[in-house]
Amino acid sequence: METCSLLPKSPSQALQITTRNKFAWKGVVPKNIGPWIEAYFEKAVKSSDSSRRVSRRDILRFHSFMLKEVGNDLCRNWSPRLTKLFLDFLRTQGASATGRRLTDRTINRIISHLKPFANWLDNLKQIKGLEIFDPFPLGNPMSDFTPNKT
Repeated sequence: METCSLLPKSPSQALQITTRNKFAWKGVVPKNIGPWIEAYFEKAVKSSDSSRRVSRRDILRFHSFMLKEVGNDLCRNWSPRLTKLFLDFLRTQGASATGRRLTDRTINRIISHLKPFANWLDNLKQIKGLEIFDPFPLGNPMSDFTPNKT
């Protein structure tokens, strides 16, 4: 059984992933956010099922926003500007299906789930074998964003 070190459990530790695992990309590192979302929940998130569901929903909310706004989900297109647009969208139209505005607490929760994912993805470049993968050429898109005090 072949193994390769692709995905970190944390920035300082790489996991051995078997080639039978769907996250061993046989030397091809995805440039899109979609596959990394699945890898993140498979390898890095160790919370309860209910917390994982909420976190996944929040990250996928950003993912669908990115697809609509940019037209693709390439990692390099996730910039601080796109994050700001997403925050503005959440504040103005975030829950338009219900006709109600999202509360600051809900927006903070979404940001609190999105930030660790961005940090995890940004730290992938520190893993041996992934040095050539720089997901955010403009820097971590979540580094300047902190939840508001409610």
